[in-house]
Amino acid sequence: MQTLIQKISTLLVNAPYQNTGLLGGLSGETLFFFESAAFSPENKSIAEYKLELLSQKLQEDEFAMTYCTGLAGVGWLFEYLNRKDFIKGDTNELLSEFDEVLPIALKRFMRYHNHDFLHGGTGVAIYFLQRSKKKPELLSVLNSFIADLHTIAETMPDGTTAWRSVINWETGKMGYNLALSHGMSATIWLLTQLSEIKALNQFLIQQLLYNSIEFLLHQELNRAHYNCCFPSTRLIDNDEVQQSRLGWCYGDLGNATTLYQAGKIVNRQDWIDKALEVLSYAAVKRRNLTQNMVHDAGICHGTAGIGHIFYRMWWNTRLPEFKKAADYWFEQTLKMARFEDGLAGFKAFHFKNGWENEYGLLEGVAGIGLALLTYYYEVEPTWDECLLLS
Repeated sequence: MQTLIQKISTLLVNAPYQNTGLLGGLSGETLFFFESAAFSPENKSIAEYKLELLSQKLQEDEFAMTYCTGLAGVGWLFEYLNRKDFIKGDTNELLSEFDEVLPIALKRFMRYHNHDFLHGGTGVAIYFLQRSKKKPELLSVLNSFIADLHTIAETMPDGTTAWRSVINWETGKMGYNLALSHGMSATIWLLTQLSEIKALNQFLIQQLLYNSIEFLLHQELNRAHYNCCFPSTRLIDNDEVQQSRLGWCYGDLGNATTLYQAGKIVNRQDWIDKALEVLSYAAVKRRNLTQNMVHDAGICHGTAGIGHIFYRMWWNTRLPEFKKAADYWFEQTLKMARFEDGLAGFKAFHFKNGWENEYGLLEGVAGIGLALLTYYYEVEPTWDECLLLS
């Protein structure tokens, strides 16, 4: 495994530039090198080079505002590196332009009811969650976001709260997306973090948080029938519920880790118990790759992402079933490195385009490398905050 990590590191040194993004571009590669420098000191200079290149590209290129590929994710990276003492200096000066343009982007996303984590409002608000710790005046941006989130929320007949999303961009079908990547679990994660900031509108935060978690819990399925505990989405036209895949992006793992974190922060043991029940079922019962729609090794919906979530939960709880599950899924990850023309043997599978080489954090070798790194050296994976897993 150590040799594989080194292969990934060597590949990423000269990875072709695609965008500045945290989850799909240069920022994710930069994060890999800073994290790996603790175990491979020569990577420190590469990390600094990548960071310099990132700063240069921010001056030269047009960029999106999103968390996945744009400024919100890049800003999160700068704050994380500063917090970890990987970089020194005043981020207030560094991010002053971000602080000016991102509130406008956030307002625009919410005006169009786009609360998506990767490509919409929740991701941008997570940037301000970090920045407001250094610039309290930015709390006003978060209060505005909370008000907008309340405005676009829908109250269900049972009194629970949900946010509607486009769940099929080809047909325009609307529904209630439960996922961590594009749906309600990410918004719940953010509300949980905001619940600890007393200066914010706690009345609205608590109302939205508790009612949206109740909505999520009300979607629980008969696992004996579906082989999963939650669907990916709850459709508004009552279409037949489909089994959700096993992965970070959709399904039980993202829903349950969000529920676990919420239970810990607001002291709800029943949420913690339900989260551990769901995760334990997945750890023991869901190991068939085909049945669980696991095709590649990427963090988003592949073996390294699954293994990492179980490793994170083992780190949080020390429950042996999570360590055994992590061991299993990282063994499967090593088996995925089978392509002669792949990156360190890995390729990402896309339903439309088939197998492709990917360098990024979410679907490519940067993310696989980060997951392997913290698992192999058995250290806390603090970097996974960028995926809302801590």
